[in-house]
Amino acid sequence: MRESFALQLAVHEVQQRDNRYAPESYAFLCQALGHTVKMLERENEDDRHVNGRELLSGFRDLAVLEFGPMAAFVIRDWGLERSEDVGNMVYNLIGVGYFGRNETDSIDDFSDGVDLMEALRRPFQVARRR
Repeated sequence: MRESFALQLAVHEVQQRDNRYAPESYAFLCQALGHTVKMLERENEDDRHVNGRELLSGFRDLAVLEFGPMAAFVIRDWGLERSEDVGNMVYNLIGVGYFGRNETDSIDDFSDGVDLMEALRRPFQVARRR
């Protein structure tokens, strides 16, 4: 995972204001944004904007693909426990000018009702026999 210098600077600035989340989580968030754009087949469109719910879905999908059964542990180790934490990270990057937003975007878009930790564990749970 190679970070751009601009991202490194943005994360440094974010960390000065809010250090709840590990720097690695921001690099992963950027990867998840790219993954989401591809998942939605928008990589060749002029407007590649994704909303909060779409980004959460892509974030969870990429975490499971990248980290497998350890996804929940890795994400929690980075300081994230809820979907709203992903939204906080997005808005931290918006706050330092690294991400943009449009007028319909809202932090509330990241309250999608899906338990982040459960979503990361579910693909690896063995069904119980009755």
